[in-house]
Amino acid sequence: IFKRTKKGILVRLPIIDTDPNRGHTIGVMPIWIIQEKESDRIQQIHAPSFTGNRTYGFVPTYRYFYYPTPDSAVTFRTGASFQEEREVLGQYENSNFLQRRLELTYKVQYNVDGARRFYGTGANTASANETNYIEDIILHSISIGVPLYRDSPWKIHASNRVTSQRVRNGRVPGLPAFNSLFSEHAPIGREQNNESGVRLTYDSRDHTVTTTEGATLNTTAATSIRGFASSQDFQRYGFDGRLFYKWSKNPTQVTSSQLKYEQLRGRAPFWLMPSLGGKYSLRAYGAGRYVDQGALSFNLEHRVTLLNFKAAGVTTDLEVAPF
Repeated sequence: IFKRTKKGILVRLPIIDTDPNRGHTIGVMPIWIIQEKESDRIQQIHAPSFTGNRTYGFVPTYRYFYYPTPDSAVTFRTGASFQEEREVLGQYENSNFLQRRLELTYKVQYNVDGARRFYGTGANTASANETNYIEDIILHSISIGVPLYRDSPWKIHASNRVTSQRVRNGRVPGLPAFNSLFSEHAPIGREQNNESGVRLTYDSRDHTVTTTEGATLNTTAATSIRGFASSQDFQRYGFDGRLFYKWSKNPTQVTSSQLKYEQLRGRAPFWLMPSLGGKYSLRAYGAGRYVDQGALSFNLEHRVTLLNFKAAGVTTDLEVAPF
C-alpha cells in the first residue's frame, strides 16, 4: 500500500463506499504525497480515483491539493461520469492572510449531481414519495474573517455566496419523475440567489482536521434580497457547536458531540432550506431525507483507535466510531 519515492510517498488505496442515495461504489485511489526534504511537511497531494457504480457508471476523478504555507491550502477537483455527473471545483483557504491572522476562503464550483432525492417538505414526509432529481449548480463564494482582538479564538466573518441552480428529472430507475410528483417545486430554467451574511466563530481545537480536543462554535445570520442578484427574499440564521473530549493523553479514545440549529424565514427554493440526512447529520438516511424551514439536530460519536502504525513516514489509524 505504501511506497517511498524520491519526492515523497505513494499510497495505493481501495475504495469501498455505500450510500443510501448512491448505492455501492468500488474503485481504486493512488495517492502521491510530495514532501519538503528538510521538514517532511506535505507540499502537494495528487489523488486521482477510478470508481464504478451500478447507476452512475464509471467515474474518473482527479484531486489536487497544494499547501504553499502551513496556514494556506489550494484545492482543485474535477471529474465526470458516463451519465449525468460532472464537477469542476477550485478553492483557496488561508488562516493567516497577509500575515495578519485574517481568515480568507474563496471557492468557485460547477457541479452536476445525479443522486439527489426529494420527498417533499416537512418532518412527516413519506418514504413512498421518494423522487430523484439532477442538481445543476454554479457557485461562487467568499468569506473574510477578522479576530476580535490579538490572538483571540473569536473571529467575525463577512461572507457572500452566489448560486445559479436548476433541477430536472433524475435517471434512477424505479422512482417517480420529480417534475410530475412535485411540479410546484420545479423551477422553470435557472434560479439565482445572492446570500450575504455575517458569522461569529470560536475555535479552540488542537487541529482543524484530526481533532482530539477543543471546541468550535459558529453562529450565523444571512439574507437574500429579491432583485439584488437574487430570485427570492429570505433570511437564514442558526448555530453549530461542537465539543471534542480526549479521554487520555494518548488519544486512543475521543468523544465528539455536535448541536446544530438552522432556521429560514421567507420564501426560498427547497434546495436552500435546512435539511437532515447524509454523512453530516442523521447518517442512517441519505442526504436531503428531511427538508423544512428549520432543523435541530444533536450528534454524539465515540472514536476508538484499534490500531496505529507508521509506514513510509505516514501514520495510519484503524478506528471504529459508533454514533
